[in-house]
Order: sequence, then structure tokens, then C-alpha cells
Amino acid sequence: METPGVSCPPSRDDHSFGTTITITTPPAEDHHSHPHQDGILSPTFYSQATTLVNSLSSPALPQKSNTSTVIHRHYWRVTSACLCFFAIGWGDGATGVVMPQMSKHFQLGYSMGSMLFVIISLGYALMNLVVEPTARILGRFYFDAAHPSPFLPRIFPRKRIVAYSPSKGRCLSLFLFGLFHCAYFLFAAWSPRYYGVLIAFFIGGMGKSVQIAQINGYWANNLRVHGVWFLHASYGFGAFASPLLGQTLRAHGFRWRSFFWISLSIALCNVFLGLYAFKTTDEEFTIERNLALASDALSQTTKKLGMMKDLQEDDYEKGLKPNKSPSSGSKSVWREVMCMPHFWTVAIFLLAYQGAETVAQGFIVTFALHERDANPNKVGYVASGFWAGLALGRIAWGVLSSSFSQRAKIYYMNIALGPSSIVLS
Repeated sequence: METPGVSCPPSRDDHSFGTTITITTPPAEDHHSHPHQDGILSPTFYSQATTLVNSLSSPALPQKSNTSTVIHRHYWRVTSACLCFFAIGWGDGATGVVMPQMSKHFQLGYSMGSMLFVIISLGYALMNLVVEPTARILGRFYFDAAHPSPFLPRIFPRKRIVAYSPSKGRCLSLFLFGLFHCAYFLFAAWSPRYYGVLIAFFIGGMGKSVQIAQINGYWANNLRVHGVWFLHASYGFGAFASPLLGQTLRAHGFRWRSFFWISLSIALCNVFLGLYAFKTTDEEFTIERNLALASDALSQTTKKLGMMKDLQEDDYEKGLKPNKSPSSGSKSVWREVMCMPHFWTVAIFLLAYQGAETVAQGFIVTFALHERDANPNKVGYVASGFWAGLALGRIAWGVLSSSFSQRAKIYYMNIALGPSSIVLS
């Protein structure tokens, strides 16, 4: 007896086509005939096996969304992604401006002041290790769910979990760790002790890590967006604007805590805009639920047919492999990533680049005050100039890079590293 056809289009935002998977179970066992005859599969077996049929108009698929609605949602998500990076850059860019006042208030030396950068980097690095498992936990849904639940899932569910919704996991990750980013500004502005500020920076590093990972993943997997340089330039613009405000507040006699209170309002806007823009739609959930149903049905059928090993070797069935647990896929993904030489090359480069960038912008204001006798009411503009160069460089490279070959890009990167290192030193 055949089970109902299950539709499972790809998990992209562009749902203009789908793939109907019709899965059939084997007939009752017949002792007089067997699908394996002398090691060869009989025609009867082929007729009972899984069939994959491409269809442009599957009845199980939701109707194609209104184009204006899809575009409207797309624009809101792009806007939310850019605001998210703007808010993260806003928090990173102002540390150097407020650190002299903060050091004076808490009577800190250079070593204790530098702990701000150590703590936030530690929170960022540790949270990167669990970004994917966290998204899988937050995106879990029950087998009988007909609509996406707006609430956080149970840590220890009472029902069987079939799979997880990537769009729900992304939305709740951005919301939950966006609140972490808000807590960063709140605790930094409110804490009367320096250890409270350190805790705030640690929480901020955790929130930034997940938000950056989720937004980068969305941007890379969305067919409608191009130019990741625009997204990362938004980070530069946020880091450029925050020292301007911090320096202006300082010049007018406001305390350093005032900057964090203002920053909290920007972080809150980012959280609620992200919750609205990235909310899982019924269409997205239907597609993801159908994919989970197809995965579960295919798993059960192939086990009965004794073809699980052959199907797992096929690229298509690998994409439909069931999730045995909310975090089962994360181990294999991590194992594959760790075996890539390019991963370690990029990781080492980013380690040096991010470290130099953070130290340069963090201590450039302190250096100008103590070594160059800069005007305290104008010294923060130096940090803004640093971040303005970063933003403009990303825009220029994003626009012009398509005109160069990959080899030319590599040469340019190595040539540019020399002068920039000399300037920073």
C-alpha cells in the first residue's frame, strides 16, 4: 500500500518549484518470490521502491505566495540584517572612546582595562562552538504541529521530535541573543562595580557571536541578496557613528554611562525588528514540515527495503537524512569543517586580523591622549576615522572585486597587509 505523496521543495526563500517524493512500502513477504534473485533486483522490486518525481505544481505544496508579499518580507529581513550588524558595530566601535573615562572612574590600569577586550572575545569564541546546536534546539517542533509555535521549545520535550525548522531556529536565535546584546548595554550602564561591566561584556560577546553567525548564514543562503560587502559595511557604519556620539557626549559633560543607555535603545529596536522580519511564515513552516515528513517516511521505508546504505551514498538522499536528535547533525558538520584546510587558513588569518583590529581601535584613543597630548574633547574622532576607512574599504572592494580574478585578489590582499601592518605599528 502506498503512503501519501510528500512534497519537499528546497529550503530556499524562493519557493517557485518543488519535488514530489512518493514513497511506497514493500508488499507482504512472499516465500515463493524475493526481490533479490541471484543478487539481481527483480522488476517487481523496482516497482515497489522509492520513486522520485520532479513536479512543477505539486498538490501538497502551498500555493505560490503573492510576489509583493514575498518582496515585502525580503526587504524587511535585509533591513533587519543590516540594522543588526549596525548595532553590533555600534557597540564595538565605542569601547575605545569610553575606556579612558571608565578607567578613571574605576581606577584601572592598562592590564585591567584590556580585560574588556579579553572577556568579550572569550564570550564570542565560546558561543561560536554551540551556535548550530543552539539553533537546532530552538528550532525544534513536534511531529503533529500544523503551525510554527512562537514560543521557545521545551528543553526536555515530552513528545517525539522529528526535525527542526531552520527558519524558526534562526528567528528565536536572533531574538534570544539579541536580548543578550541588550543585557550587555544594560549591565554596562547600570553596574556599580567593574566586575559587573566585565560580565556585561562577556554576555555581549555571546550575543554578538550568534547574531553574526545567523545573519551571515541567512545572507549566504538567500538567492535574492547579493553583495555581502553591503552587510559588513553596515557594521563599519555603526562602528563609525558610535565614537562620534560618545565623543560628543563626553565633550558636553555627560558621563560614560549615558552612551550605554542610548545604545540600549538601538539594541532593543534591533531585537523587535528582527523578531518581526524573521518570524517563520506558515509557508516556510509547511515546506520545512513536509521535508521532515519526507525524511521520516524515507528513513522508515529504506530500512524495510534494506537499502539505507545505498540511499545514504546518494547525494539527494543525504539531503533528506533524518535528524535523530536536535543536535545529531552538528557533530558531523563540525567534523567535516575541521578537516578542511581552508578552514584553518581563514581561522588563523581572522585571528590575527580581528586581534589587530580590536587592539588598534580599542587603544588608539588612550594612545592619542597619553602619547600625543590630544584634545580630550576631540580625540574620539580618531576612532571614527579608523572605522570609516573600514566601511569605505569594504564598499570599494565589494564593488570593484568582481573586476579582478581570484589570483589578483590574493595578490592584493597580501600586498595590502604590509602597509596596513606598518601603519598600525
